[in-house]
Amino acid sequence: MGINFDSSKLFKHPLILSLILFIVNESIVPISNYKAAITLEEVMNINRWDLKSHHIVYKELANRNYEQISDKDNYLKYFFYSERFSDGKMQEVTLLIRDNRGLKVIIKSKFAEWNEGNKYWFFYNGVKSIINPDGSYGQGIKFDEIRLNLSSISRQFQLDREKLDHREMNIFQIYQRLLVAKKAGDIPNLIKLQVNLQKRFTLPISCAVLAFLGTAIGINLQPRIKYNSFTVTLVILGLMKIFEAVINALIISGNIYSYVIWLPNILATGFSFYILTEKNS
Repeated sequence: MGINFDSSKLFKHPLILSLILFIVNESIVPISNYKAAITLEEVMNINRWDLKSHHIVYKELANRNYEQISDKDNYLKYFFYSERFSDGKMQEVTLLIRDNRGLKVIIKSKFAEWNEGNKYWFFYNGVKSIINPDGSYGQGIKFDEIRLNLSSISRQFQLDREKLDHREMNIFQIYQRLLVAKKAGDIPNLIKLQVNLQKRFTLPISCAVLAFLGTAIGINLQPRIKYNSFTVTLVILGLMKIFEAVINALIISGNIYSYVIWLPNILATGFSFYILTEKNS
């Protein structure tokens, strides 16, 4: 005769702990990691804002079909290049402006700066070259100052200046960068951000799943059956981590979708239910 038990009790405390872990990971851990990193960098005489200040490239994609990024009809709308960033300005700047038919304008300037107050880029002391439909150079117009609204490039610049890595960002900050990466067509960074975003949810859920799995293995409804449940749990946990590492590598390489990262949790949950069903039968 099987022994009846209330399986809902197996989830109650792990789910509460998972919720607490999620809140802590998003509200406390990123800020703590950031402050710890800044403190360490100060001790090591490193200024993260001085890093990546040469050969800076930003780009923005558009779409022939109402700006729906990720469609096969994407084209490069803006290409922004600067030799270096110093004194709060982009030095030796080249900006290419295109539409869906090809290159339209080339702007070369001595320096450019982002004005956060009015949300515009200002280009100084340069030449604006108009490109003819046949691809030849047309009129070149010298200028002292040109103001352009480059919203996506501005956002890329702002996020780049923050210099946050994945350990120093919460879900909202990761999602902001994900939208910018989509607009910029930065596929490698986009995939990494998608994986990071999914992990923010899978990590706390994994705690509940592993607690449920350990409980299912540890429950011995038939006293005659003796085995080391702790060893079995460790073996399964190790296999799960190996499986997660393989899935993560496949996602980063672009061979599978990012949501497949949930598969280890799904399989572990299904295995736990199977064990409980067998022990209760």
